[in-house]
Amino acid sequence: MISVIVADSCSESRQQFRLLLEATDDLQLVGQATSPTEAISLTRRLNPDVIIINNSYGMNDITTTYRIRKANAETRVLLITEDITRDSMISGLKAGVGAFVEEETSADRLVPAIRALHETGCYLPPSFATTFMLEYMKVV
Repeated sequence: MISVIVADSCSESRQQFRLLLEATDDLQLVGQATSPTEAISLTRRLNPDVIIINNSYGMNDITTTYRIRKANAETRVLLITEDITRDSMISGLKAGVGAFVEEETSADRLVPAIRALHETGCYLPPSFATTFMLEYMKVV
């Protein structure tokens, strides 16, 4: 069973995550956070396998990720984001983000992303991989 915390300031989003996780046999919602401070506190207390941070609603994703990974290096961070650039991806990776997922990702893609992050420590959807490669090739 993969234990999961959801960090999202939007109650409707947290409800959607809860329903998704409850409908999945191998994922268990162990906590919900409405702020970065609460996310860090819950991570320390509950030691989840994965924490999902939705930065679309004002979560300070990079600082929060860094503090979560400092509090519990074993917890994997999945960041849900609207837009990703090479610089924001690199900042996220340096802070400890293990997976990036687009905000509009459907449940049938989000669940495999959570599983992949838990199993391998990383996940990157093809669209972000393409963005990263195109941005990288501009620099080289």
